[in-house]
Amino acid sequence: MAQGAWTKVVVGADRSWDSMFTNKVGTLPIALAAKFYGVPFYVRRVSTLDLVTDVSEWLLRSVTSEKSCFIGGKRFAPRNVEA
Repeated sequence: MAQGAWTKVVVGADRSWDSMFTNKVGTLPIALAAKFYGVPFYVRRVSTLDLVTDVSEWLLRSVTSEKSCFIGGKRFAPRNVEA
């Protein structure tokens, strides 16, 4: 982004209702960087909407270490990193 190579940022959303979205904690620095560098930031809404309209009641889902540190059964995270 700092080099001007990005024209936009698009992320998915874990949960959404109306104009409110939640996503993984790693999305925040990406959103802040996009704002800082003036790159448009978009959220691709998931196909299902949340029926719980009070955002304070939204529970974030847990993701296993297997899903967080491996792709196709192969570890991509450093061995000393767990999630």
